[in-house]
Amino acid sequence: MSIRNTHAVGDYLMVSDESGFTHYASEMVRTWDGRWVHKDEWEPRHPQDFVRAKNDPVSLQIVRPNQTVSAVPTSAESIVGLLTVGETGIQTVYGPATHIFDPDDLWHQLLSPIGIGDMEIGTTFIVS
Repeated sequence: MSIRNTHAVGDYLMVSDESGFTHYASEMVRTWDGRWVHKDEWEPRHPQDFVRAKNDPVSLQIVRPNQTVSAVPTSAESIVGLLTVGETGIQTVYGPATHIFDPDDLWHQLLSPIGIGDMEIGTTFIVS
């Protein structure tokens, strides 16, 4: 914050809400949202604040609720679940993203030869 060493008769100091600098009150203006800023920091209200939606008197002709199809699973548990592998007791995820985790999957081999299990993450530090 800047320090004023001069005195203006009948004027007092204010702190700008935008920059935090000290200015004379005669140099300050109030913004549309109630903040006090220096006249060089003032910005007009954005035109998008005044955009109004147009009236649309035409309503929908046919209104009905969404249909429920029982052939498609509706819960997340029925789409993605756990699968026990052999007698090892290891559980793996199966579902829409199985190809990312399964390197034996045909689409995995064709589209991306590297899976999450094959990735190596490392960091090198050089100290001089």
